[in-house]
Amino acid sequence: MPDDLHTRLQPYITRFQKNFAEQEKNNSIRGKSGLEVRDYLKAKIQDCFSEEKIDHLTRDDFIDIYTHSPTLLRYASRGPDLHERVESLIDEIGSDAFRGKIKYLLYGNGNLAERYAEVINSTRSLNHEYTSEILSYYSPYEYACLNGTAERALTFLGLDTTTAPKIGEGRGEYYLQFTAIAKEILDEIRKDPDPVLHNADYPTLDSFLNQVGWINAWQVAPGEGGHFWVDDPVWKEKKIASIGYQEVVDRSGEKIVGLRDYQDILDEMKETHPDWSIKRVQTHARFVHNFINSVDYGDIICANKGKEKILAIGRVVSEAKVDPSLEYPIYRDVDWFYPDIDVAVPEKMKGKCGKTITQLKHGEVLPILRAAHTQDSPRDPGNHQYWSLLPSSRMQETYAPLKHWDEWQEKGIIGIPWEMLAEKYGDTLFEFSDPDVFREKFRKAVEGDPFEKPASAYMPYDFLFTMEEEDTVVIPRGRQAVIGQARIVSGPKIDLTLDFPVYREVTWEVFENEIPIPIELQSTIVGKRLKKITQEDYEALFHQDADIMEDPEFRKITRLLTAKNQVILYGPPGTGKTYTAQKYIAARPGATSAFVTFHPSFAYEDFIEGLRPRTDAEGRICYEIEDGIFKTLCRDAFNALMERAGIESRWEEGEGVPALSPREEAEALAVRDRVPVFLVVDEINRGDIPRIFGELITLLEKDKRLCTGNALVTTLPYSKTHFGIPPNLFVIGTMNTADRSIALLDIALRRRFGFIEVMPDYEVLEETLASGDPAVQEVFDLAAAALREVNARITEHYDRDHQIGHSYLMKLRGCTTRDEAVEALQTTWECEVLPLLQEYFYDSPQTFRECVGSDGVMPDDGEEFIRALSANLT
Repeated sequence: MPDDLHTRLQPYITRFQKNFAEQEKNNSIRGKSGLEVRDYLKAKIQDCFSEEKIDHLTRDDFIDIYTHSPTLLRYASRGPDLHERVESLIDEIGSDAFRGKIKYLLYGNGNLAERYAEVINSTRSLNHEYTSEILSYYSPYEYACLNGTAERALTFLGLDTTTAPKIGEGRGEYYLQFTAIAKEILDEIRKDPDPVLHNADYPTLDSFLNQVGWINAWQVAPGEGGHFWVDDPVWKEKKIASIGYQEVVDRSGEKIVGLRDYQDILDEMKETHPDWSIKRVQTHARFVHNFINSVDYGDIICANKGKEKILAIGRVVSEAKVDPSLEYPIYRDVDWFYPDIDVAVPEKMKGKCGKTITQLKHGEVLPILRAAHTQDSPRDPGNHQYWSLLPSSRMQETYAPLKHWDEWQEKGIIGIPWEMLAEKYGDTLFEFSDPDVFREKFRKAVEGDPFEKPASAYMPYDFLFTMEEEDTVVIPRGRQAVIGQARIVSGPKIDLTLDFPVYREVTWEVFENEIPIPIELQSTIVGKRLKKITQEDYEALFHQDADIMEDPEFRKITRLLTAKNQVILYGPPGTGKTYTAQKYIAARPGATSAFVTFHPSFAYEDFIEGLRPRTDAEGRICYEIEDGIFKTLCRDAFNALMERAGIESRWEEGEGVPALSPREEAEALAVRDRVPVFLVVDEINRGDIPRIFGELITLLEKDKRLCTGNALVTTLPYSKTHFGIPPNLFVIGTMNTADRSIALLDIALRRRFGFIEVMPDYEVLEETLASGDPAVQEVFDLAAAALREVNARITEHYDRDHQIGHSYLMKLRGCTTRDEAVEALQTTWECEVLPLLQEYFYDSPQTFRECVGSDGVMPDDGEEFIRALSANLT
């Protein structure tokens, strides 16, 4: 452990103490705070998993334990599927099998590393998160909780010194190495006098590391060309990071760092610089606001020299301050833990590094931290490479991607299927290391072969001459998952008796549980039969967090977006359609989004482009072309795609979409899923679809998008510029079926969207409305029963599209007393539910009475209302 461990941890201890109450509330489950959940789960696991009781565990015991699991809560993200996911996990493994796995893990023979690895490797649904949580809550002072957020925290702390493989047979040793690092952190935070930290165990440490793992990272420029780090190294000497705005400080003094509202900072900026344009003032006010208010204790600061390189990395250790003697007078104290590095700014980040301050995504800063750590304490001077290789013949790639997988495992080899090279040249093939020579030899060998083109020469060339011993090769099963990996132990060889006569010897690690390939890595990992992949992508593949995207509803959305690029969530009001869309987007790594609501007056001019009246300097009315939200978002998505693909072309405002070469199109399409841009169209069925989309409805189709084989580009009627829809733009619409039937949607729209029904979810309501107070729980139970019964009657007497969604009654979840619960239920029922039903049945009062059990007049007294509502439902 480093000597400065206390210094590294101190800002996060401060942050943990400051945010503890809020985090405990956010981590509450079934009415228990995060601390209460941890205490309950420890007592429950230690009791139920004891040697005396473990053989008698029932399915209900498992369900009770895992509905309090922080790991499963991370998966469900407080969403509607926690209980469903618990039952799915238990049923998939089987209660008896699960009991046996836990018993072997806790009490089996052999060392823990072996047992730990065997339990995970032999059980499809178990992983580090579930297994380590069992150990940690059973022995809370002995074993740590291992999850993706905690691993990310170690990287932020510069403590990720694990060397064992995270997967396969080595995963048990990896866990013990992780626990050893966690022990050093736990010992350090227990020195703090704060009772929560002083008495901390590993489950509490998991909560601590969860905060560290979600800190923010920022690029802050130390002056032009890195001036305050290179030429006048005041940042390095004073251990600070600062921003300019001397004029603002001269005018406002220390008052500026006390302003918490963006509008207040904007007003100060306007008064200081009355000659600046409004856009310039807003931009710089946002920079100041971010530095003063958005940056927090422990956040990572990357000091950059323009778009060239990162000069230093540190962590924030103070609030914002003012020092008028500094040329850049607004500053924060920073612990520069990597003070002398030279890390090139990644291509995908260069567009961000021309500003005063910019927030970085975790996926952007983590590779920089790893590169800095390698420079600071290099482990391996070698040039280790990573590859992806499909075990299929040239003619079988699409329909038999694993045809030779068993043979490869049995013989300890990997190979390439270009048998004509071995047959024509024999061992002299190894002499063609010059790329031009090899390309010509390959052309002659494949001449007349219907399955090959001379351009394919680079793949066998890489296998023969670029690949080296000790390189790692992953084996995908199509685009879905990786099933094993190999370490190369020989140079290239030839054996004409093999189906793959050009081969290399390897040592295999075959995974008992496949490693799913995240959608954003699919094109990167499986782009070609043989493909070199970056260390960053390799590590991302094997260090996936517990991912909310595995939720069944989200997997369905992902499948439809992959197939069509757009989807509509439809159902009755209040079923959480918009919430689901926003939650899905929030869970997609690297996603950005915009939101729009359609209505009868919404038109093409609002959505794409149109003429808008303006007044000139003399007060005369003139008309200018103004871009709508969709065109603007298309341009932003295209430019984000180009930046990620490393292509210089940009779609500038006021101009048409630029043309790309075939090579650029292929490069852009390969990274499509890594820069997703979403447009959420709320109430999509309330708009006049033909009027809004116009001729662009055709361009929505996936194969008509830019960079695809059938890409279409149109000329817009107002600006006369070329327009196309980029492939990384996804549309999620929501549709209230009580307002308009799905059958009435424009046929052209229906054909281009996938549809997912979102109906009332009573389990979500029942899971959310849980209280330890029986009097409160009685009201909660009545609310859920009332909704279920009324919806059954609506379905019987009218149709299923006019049911009442569960979100109407979710307002009760904050109630802690019976009086609060009664008042909330009464208000919601009388002011929201009944008026909606009266509108449905305004011409059929008899149907209204049949659905609600009365004429809608309810008692004013709260308890009488409860009795009346209960009577109406019987």
